[in-house]
Amino acid sequence: MRSFLLLIALLLGLGAIGCGSTEPPTNIGPLNIPFSLVIPGNRPAADYYAVSGVSVRIVATKVGDSIVEMPQTLFYAQFAAAPGAELPDTVTLNHTPLDRHLDTDTLRLAAAAPNILADNTWGLIDANNSETTFLVPKIDIIDTVSPFDERSSVRSDTSLELGWKRPTLISSAMHIRWTTSNHTYEQVMPDSFGAYTIPASEMEKLRGRGKVLLTRYYYLPRKYKSRDILLIRIAQRSFEIDVL
Repeated sequence: MRSFLLLIALLLGLGAIGCGSTEPPTNIGPLNIPFSLVIPGNRPAADYYAVSGVSVRIVATKVGDSIVEMPQTLFYAQFAAAPGAELPDTVTLNHTPLDRHLDTDTLRLAAAAPNILADNTWGLIDANNSETTFLVPKIDIIDTVSPFDERSSVRSDTSLELGWKRPTLISSAMHIRWTTSNHTYEQVMPDSFGAYTIPASEMEKLRGRGKVLLTRYYYLPRKYKSRDILLIRIAQRSFEIDVL
């Protein structure tokens, strides 16, 4: 519940532009709306991409006189058109309209949508007010990843076994990406494995401070007005890890 309240506070903050003035707000045009999900690079080609999901990261929070590291969950959504495909007149997620992200063929969620962590319903509405809907079932949040939930550093002279809770809902794969200033390691495996071992030869290349991103995802290819639309649901969790 704490993470959800943080999400609402963040999204409501986007609407605070212009507050504190008695003058009516001016039209500031398209906003720079955040979208912090990393989509795996193996996605199929399509004319439209509808992406929704959660990102969990560890943040330092002051509790009394102490600094405590706590998980923070944020929700993001984006609808984009490939070159040559026109955006629908309106795109909604759980009945909440998406707003244009700057001067691009990309729409993003800029306000909290009802039940955003549950099933997602995309609505594509054309100029004639005809709506086409697509249901995207919910996905499990990545709760824990061992050993990262217990410590922030690992050894470089041995292999490293990662472990996570297996999904209970729909999922296609788990994607692991570990990035340092000198090296990037990526691997995709069935999410149902619940574990993966990074060999010692790769751990040696990952020495130093790095970011580890785990992505649980699935793709749903569909049709919209004879064009291909790819519906993507993502759950991500990131860590800052030192390899010694």
